[in-house]
Amino acid sequence: MQAGPWNMIVYAIAETADEHRRITDAIKQMHEALTTDQGQIAVQVHAATQTTRHWISAGHDVRTQVLPAIVDASRPSSLTDFLNEAIKPCPASASMLVLWAHGSGLDHVHDYRGKAGTPGPGGAAGGHGGPGLGGGLGHAAASLDWVAAGPLRHRIALDHEGLSGPGAPRRNPARPPLRGLVRVPPREPEDYGCRWGPDPVTHQFLTNVAMKQAIAASERGHVDVLALNACWMAALEVEYELRSIAAVEVASQVYARPWPYGAIVASLSARPPQSAEQLACTIVAAVQAEIALGKRDDAVSAVHAGGAMEQLAAAFDVYARRVTALIDGDWPSMEKAVMTDAQRIDDPYQVDLASLIRVLGTGDPEARAAAAVVAARLEAMLVAHAAHASHPGVQGLSVFCPKSTHVDLLDAYQGTAFRTHSWAEFLVRFQRKLRRAS
Repeated sequence: MQAGPWNMIVYAIAETADEHRRITDAIKQMHEALTTDQGQIAVQVHAATQTTRHWISAGHDVRTQVLPAIVDASRPSSLTDFLNEAIKPCPASASMLVLWAHGSGLDHVHDYRGKAGTPGPGGAAGGHGGPGLGGGLGHAAASLDWVAAGPLRHRIALDHEGLSGPGAPRRNPARPPLRGLVRVPPREPEDYGCRWGPDPVTHQFLTNVAMKQAIAASERGHVDVLALNACWMAALEVEYELRSIAAVEVASQVYARPWPYGAIVASLSARPPQSAEQLACTIVAAVQAEIALGKRDDAVSAVHAGGAMEQLAAAFDVYARRVTALIDGDWPSMEKAVMTDAQRIDDPYQVDLASLIRVLGTGDPEARAAAAVVAARLEAMLVAHAAHASHPGVQGLSVFCPKSTHVDLLDAYQGTAFRTHSWAEFLVRFQRKLRRAS
């Protein structure tokens, strides 16, 4: 896509007064940072007492509109309607939709006991332990690991104001990834937030499938960048589900913090016009800069969707078929790879995909060859990635891989495109064998 005028469309949920304050502050920061007529911003805020829209353009006061009725953020039509309204005053060559709320990756994992109506982590108060977007306390560490991929690695991701010199992103290939660690003690699944949401009034959630349908139903039928400022959404199954409605996807594998929207808009304003890849890399670079300054402790990645995601999923399907065939014949090594060696993230039901393919099936030449293809596809798909040093094994994309036998695997992929993927069969076979072995 050619670079051109851009717009940012933010669909935000403010479940608590604290969250509403952070969104209000972000709107003020974006307004102050927007200095170009090549960019426009529209924000819809779903709060408990009202739904508001905020229209931001350079050189003008923020125009705030209070909608006549409270809008349910969990309804697909609510997102579709806002997308259509936002595009009218903000025509652009590149559009970025940001969804800002709680998330937990797959729709039917953390509420598998029928907790579909449960509010966010810890109940109605959100239970964040800080300004997170899915719960959990931060991780105390001072240094940074950076991974970036694709041709834009140096030209865009590193070419931002204030990101050169000692504070610039860097690789640390000498550091071996840690294996089999879960940094946050596992909690009962009902303690987690689930899906994208919840709406502060109905406590319902916009599922990944419904999100896809809502964007597809809009007048444009897609966005150039889909940015999910929520926890655990950088999962293969999630981003694969959304592959057809965005060119680039941005999300976090771990507990996510609100992104620095003022810095993001300032960077975009300094370098108009912007392509989809540049918009996405600007988010990653702004998060990285805050990590370097010790202001945050999470991670974020940007990936190509569309054909690149299709190719990765196809390669992973071949790999999954091979390792499924190894479950009975090479059980000890398969069990060790999944239960001990694969790098867990702070959601104990997910593992880092790059870590998984390095340790699962390593004794089999066919599995190793298939894993090499997956690794190549993953490298080609990854646009940019930043992670705090407390997440040394987080490399851009996770995959569902629970250790326990009580998770309903068939329900986890309910309604998603990934339900027919060979990885689903691997999980069912592995869980069955694990149950018998224990």
